[in-house]
Amino acid sequence: MLQVIILEDDQYQRAYFQELVTNRIMINPTPAAYDMKLVLVTSEAQAVIDYVKQHSNDPLLLLADVELDQQPLNGIDVAEQVRSISDCSLIIFISSYPSYLPLTITRRIEPLDYIDKHFDQDNLAERIRQSLDIAYQRYLKRTMAKTVRLFHYSPAKGIHRQIPFHQIYYIQAVPNHKRLLEIVGEGTRVSFHGELSQIDSNAFFRASRSLFVNLDRINSFDSSKRLISFDDNNLITCQCSARRVAALKKSLQSRGKEDDTM
Repeated sequence: MLQVIILEDDQYQRAYFQELVTNRIMINPTPAAYDMKLVLVTSEAQAVIDYVKQHSNDPLLLLADVELDQQPLNGIDVAEQVRSISDCSLIIFISSYPSYLPLTITRRIEPLDYIDKHFDQDNLAERIRQSLDIAYQRYLKRTMAKTVRLFHYSPAKGIHRQIPFHQIYYIQAVPNHKRLLEIVGEGTRVSFHGELSQIDSNAFFRASRSLFVNLDRINSFDSSKRLISFDDNNLITCQCSARRVAALKKSLQSRGKEDDTM
C-alpha cells in the first residue's frame, strides 16, 4: 500500500489537500479505489521525519509545502531527509515559491512535481489529481517489478488459473461444502476445489481453522471484536478466531501495523 503524507502549515490548505487526496483515492480513472492510504496530515516537519524513520521500508508519497513558518526545517530539508531514509519515496511539492525549484535539483531530491499554489483553485486541484495518478502508476510499476508470486488454483476439472499473491485478501473454506475453498481478493471472489492444508503457511497467516489471510493486505485489526479489515471502510472483512488473536497481533506488529484498539 502506498502511504501518503501531507506536510502543510496552513490549516485551510492542509484540510483542502487532505480532502483532495482522500477523494482521489476513492474516485479516480480506474474501476477501483487506489491502494493508497493517507497516514499523516501535519504542519510539523519533525513529525514527518519521525514517521518515515519508523516506516522506512514502506512505499511513501510526500506532499510538502516549502515554506514552513517558525520551524528550523523547510519542506525541501524534509524531503531531502525523507529521500535519504527511503530511496523509493515519491515527493510532490505544492508551494507559493517557484524560486525554490532549482534547489530540488541541486540537492538531488528529484520531485515528481513542483506545483505552484498560485494556480486558480480548479487548476490547482486538477494538477494535484494528475500528480497523484502518476505517483500511483509509478508505485504500481515498482510493485510489479518485484518478483510476482502467483497462487495457482483450479476452479473446475481441467481448468487452471493463477492470481498474484498480492491481490488476495484471504482464502476461506466454504461452509457445508467438502473440499471447497474460496479466494477473496481485488475484484475477485472465486471458488475452487482444494484443502486448507495445501495452502502455503509462509505466504498466509492462519486466522482460524477455516481461514488464511494475507498479512500484507490487512488494513486494520480490531482485536476486541476480532475483526480483520482489508479496506478503510470496513467493507471487506473477516473474523479471527479467539485462539489466534495474540499471534495475529504479534505478526502485524512485526510488520509495523498496529491493533486498532491499542
